[in-house]
Amino acid sequence: MNSPADLQHTVEKVCGARFLSEKLPLFAEARDHLAGPLYVLWLHDLFVLDSDDLVTDWLAESIAAPAAFLVKYLLFRGFYMSSTTDLREYAGAELTNLEAAVSTSLPAPLYHHVAHNGHLM
Repeated sequence: MNSPADLQHTVEKVCGARFLSEKLPLFAEARDHLAGPLYVLWLHDLFVLDSDDLVTDWLAESIAAPAAFLVKYLLFRGFYMSSTTDLREYAGAELTNLEAAVSTSLPAPLYHHVAHNGHLM
């Protein structure tokens, strides 16, 4: 549950960002949330939640706002699945990793085969 593939799955399935044109704005909005006042509120919430059910409900509150959900999910991962001492830095680094993963271009032969309506030729 703590692998880059799991995080990509969350971005694509839960946040609904399957394509590069959807992911880059999502990541930018998530960075805005990290730099904004909601970060402090979410950090406080995360520290006081004392059960799995409460954490699940806290995450579910943001399911309709994908960027907010992504930030909260990254904070959750940083708090419960890492030894980091700076959750903002952790979330920012994860966003950078996500951006790097989706920004690399497809190999030319693969691009050629999927470029036509998303179907292999």
